[in-house]
Amino acid sequence: MTPGLVITCFNRPQYLSKCLESLAAADLSALHCIVIVNDASTDAETLRLFREFYIDGVPIIKMTNERNLKVYGSLKRGWDKCVEQGCDVLMNLDSDAIVKADFVERLTDAVLNNQVHVVTGFNSRNKKKDGTDRHPVVSVHDGYLMKQSVGGINFAFTGIVYKLLVSPVLERCIDNPVNWDHHVCIDAMKADRPIICLTPSCVQHIGFDSSMGHNEPPDVACDFYNLALPDVTLVGVDCADVNRLIRSADACTKDIKFAGVKLFSSVPTKHESVLKCGNIKSKEQYSQFIVRDLYPHIETSHALIIQHDGHVVNYKAWNDEWLQYDYIGATWWYKDGMNVGNGGFSLRSRKLMEMLATDPEIKIIHPEDHAIGRVYRPYLESKGIKFAPDEVANRFSIEAHNSPKPANRYSGQFGFHGYNVDFTGTGYAPANKQGGKR
Repeated sequence: MTPGLVITCFNRPQYLSKCLESLAAADLSALHCIVIVNDASTDAETLRLFREFYIDGVPIIKMTNERNLKVYGSLKRGWDKCVEQGCDVLMNLDSDAIVKADFVERLTDAVLNNQVHVVTGFNSRNKKKDGTDRHPVVSVHDGYLMKQSVGGINFAFTGIVYKLLVSPVLERCIDNPVNWDHHVCIDAMKADRPIICLTPSCVQHIGFDSSMGHNEPPDVACDFYNLALPDVTLVGVDCADVNRLIRSADACTKDIKFAGVKLFSSVPTKHESVLKCGNIKSKEQYSQFIVRDLYPHIETSHALIIQHDGHVVNYKAWNDEWLQYDYIGATWWYKDGMNVGNGGFSLRSRKLMEMLATDPEIKIIHPEDHAIGRVYRPYLESKGIKFAPDEVANRFSIEAHNSPKPANRYSGQFGFHGYNVDFTGTGYAPANKQGGKR
């Protein structure tokens, strides 16, 4: 099969740049061509990205509409060009989509195995305002779902399906503008051909600024992860306000697939990741739980500890080499070789957690990070515990100390701790507003 990919763009360079960046990192060797259609954009940065777009080894065909033809008109031009170039598998990406490295291979294989169906690599389980599924599932299979509808962020199909099903819808939209993707799905269901939706997703929607004026929350793939950490359990404890802890966990899991998520609270909640614990009313009791009671709940080699004011903000900063250490937390201010570090956002090995929980020599446990990083660090190191060096800890996290100052300026770390971290102009922000008690 000979796949061709169409990308349509109209302004919104903040999304287009990420779309093209993800394509440059993907395996596109099977593509016969990429057709990118500029739908009469007026934004200078969009025009620059369009003009300079290039991927080594893949033919790029650039088309510019003299007037704005909307998504359906631009797709029609792009897919017709793919057919003209000899492509028999047709794909598209919205300019506010990012992809996994293997998306072309997975979509092509799915089309090959389901030649009369429309296929998508984008699995959204968003709800409507009334609580019902926006895209109802017809049936569940190994590696894919059959759905009544999906968003047009990504489609793939044979040239025959394009000619008989998709192209006629696009032509109708020119005279009677409607949501083209919705009507493709309607016509597919009329023909008893539910949409094939790959799981897990290989395409993600990142656009929250709609170019079509949609006023409902955008579709987001529920199973698209940029990073997998199968050896790390995400852990947090909060008995004052479990919802703020959940928001921190959601910020961590937006891009990362952890081995598991275990949040502890005495506050009643139906959230599936929250486990019941005794009512922790003080920082001393928090230290007791983290040091003595948490270890039996961890089965992976490491745990990532988060709090309402400390969580992941930049998944791209992760380094697998960090798993060689037993403890990493943001550096403090000490100059005596024991400067690592903050426990509110910290990576800890199960080996360390077991030792802390069971070694009778460990008697001082509050503040728990101070006890680990300073009181018992020499003893722990004598037992083989490995603390990350300062330069590693400084890439792992940043901690805000007592008041804002230049040292609190965020500079790309994996995570942070403390509301005094300065994120101004970085594009990153805490999941929770400042305030509240542990």
